[in-house]
Amino acid sequence: MQKIIAGILAFSLFFAISFGMLFLMLKLWVAGQLKMGNGNFWLVKLVQEHPWRIMATVGSVWIVGLLIALPFMIRDGFFNQ
Repeated sequence: MQKIIAGILAFSLFFAISFGMLFLMLKLWVAGQLKMGNGNFWLVKLVQEHPWRIMATVGSVWIVGLLIALPFMIRDGFFNQ
């Protein structure tokens, strides 16, 4: 039972850190593009103007993917390691 709880906790922490890294990497990408002088390109402007929408979209895709994969992970014993 403790292995299952530890597995769920480790996977949850991994998922939370992944969401945090999404915001950080988006900000670093925009900062790098601005520093290189690419601030006038449409994609850089789009990401700069709508970072929360992009993060919500990517996060939603991740959550939907997790919800699809979770029953198979449980059935295959992913958390029983």
